Amino acid sequence: MSMNSEMVKVAQWSDSDGLTQIPPNYKRIPINTGLENKTYIVTSILEEPYLMFKKPEDGQILEGNDLFEGYCKDLADLIADNLKFSFIIKLVNDSAYGGKDPSSPGGWNGMVGELIRKVS
Repeated sequence: MSMNSEMVKVAQWSDSDGLTQIPPNYKRIPINTGLENKTYIVTSILEEPYLMFKKPEDGQILEGNDLFEGYCKDLADLIADNLKFSFIIKLVNDSAYGGKDPSSPGGWNGMVGELIRKVS
């Protein structure tokens, strides 16, 4: 199966020749995801090496997503570039991943709670 869920012949077998590999001819099918030209909020917490505050160079003023660096930021940049959408990184208010918490609205705190409550 290719990335686009197409069947691709990669080898064949015969009694006389045995196994013969066939170089695959992958075709990229343009996909309209419906994400284009939209802006999404990506919620996260600061956790090295996934997301960290970037240290500005002398005289440099960082703002927006440029405030951050790390694996999650790099991955989000690549996905957004590939799918043609924008995103804004927002740190979760209580700096927690999320767990059941009866005292929190919706019964969860952290990122999970913000997703449940649709906090933006």
